[in-house]
Formats: sequence, structure tokens, C-alpha cells
Amino acid sequence: MLCRVPSPASPPPPASRLSRFRGLVEAEDLLLFLWTAALERLVTLGSRTEPLDLFIAGDFFTPFGWFALAGVLFVAVTESNRSLDMDGMLLRKILLWGPLFWLASIVAGLANWIRTIRLKARMPAGTGWHQLPELNPVWPGPYVPRVLRRAAVVPYALLGDALLPRLVSALHEQISTASGEWVMELTIPVISTVSVYLFAVVGPRVATGSTVSPFVWTSRFASYFVALALSRFSGG
Repeated sequence: MLCRVPSPASPPPPASRLSRFRGLVEAEDLLLFLWTAALERLVTLGSRTEPLDLFIAGDFFTPFGWFALAGVLFVAVTESNRSLDMDGMLLRKILLWGPLFWLASIVAGLANWIRTIRLKARMPAGTGWHQLPELNPVWPGPYVPRVLRRAAVVPYALLGDALLPRLVSALHEQISTASGEWVMELTIPVISTVSVYLFAVVGPRVATGSTVSPFVWTSRFASYFVALALSRFSGG
């Protein structure tokens, strides 16, 4: 009897161009591009105000400004990915928390220590600490769907974009010198743009579960830089 030799498994089909594009760009990137390139100018055109006036009026935040801050705070204290361990969750929020990252780590550790104390209280009397079953650390804040957390950080990215011209102007005033003016003209806008994008876009988006790939974020930053150039060009 002849035995049929099983054919080797066929390789998986290559990813389509659309799926590759989705891996590089999310809806938030398209919205930020459109906002920076044209929409923010259209929104403020009738009132003849700066985009930052949508968020800050004088020395105070507007309701939309508070909404942007509330959104990023919401993302900082919530979580959506239950498969990550505690270290992974904290590392994803490191740019979001900034200098308060260690405070967030301590609070998360205390919350899980309280879980251990409550577990010991339910065990029979005389149970030693070493006899307690090991608890997997969990995020102490509420778990919410990722789509809500992604939407919550969009206003914060728009706030960062609106702050960028003010930041560039402030840095020019602080380090302006008689010599080396061309160096500042080249470096200050680039450094300011990278910093704003890192802390207002990358940090909150990574905290919501977006990719951490440097290649992907480099391409996304390039699209934002193009949007800034289009905005300056269209503004004369």
C-alpha cells in the first residue's frame, strides 16, 4: 500500500498593504495630522485667536483645557490590558507620569501589599506569611476598554500641538545670543517639536496600549512634522 506523504504546510500569506498601513498609522495619527495641517486654523479663523486659546485663557485653563488634562489623568490611573504584568504596565506609563513615576510605583506596590494583608486575614489563625499563596500583582486602578482610553488622550495631544509655538518662542527668548543665531533657528524648533511629541503624543498613546516600536513612532513623527510644514506654508 502506498503511503501518501503529507504536503508541507503552506506559508502564511503576506500581509496586505492595508494591514501594514494600519500597523503604522492609527486613527489618532490621522486626526492629529488633519488638525495640525488645517483644522486648527479653520477652528480659530472666525475668532482670530491662537489655537492655544482653545485650551488656556490668560493664566487659566478653559473647560476644554481641563478636559484635556482630565483625559490624560484618566489614562494614568486606569488600565485596559490584563495580560501585562505590573512592571509592563508601569513602564508603559513612564512618560505619562514623568517625575511622579516612582510615586505611581509605590502606590501600586502598596495596593498589592494591602491585597496580601487582606488575604492573610482570611486565612486560618497562625498562618505564616511564607505560607500565603503568591498573588500576581494587579493594577490598583479600574480597568476600562482601550477604546475609551485612546479617545481620552486625543485632546491632550491637541493641547501639546497648540503649546508648541509658545514653547519655541520662550526658548528663543531664554537662550538668545548675539552669535550662533542660525544654530538656534535650526535646533530649537526641532528639539521642541520632538519633546512635545514625545510627552504629549507618544507617552499617552503608549500608556493606552499603542506600539513601542521606534520605527513606527519615527514614521508617525515624520507625518506630524509634514503636517507642521503644511500648516506654516498655508499660513504664509
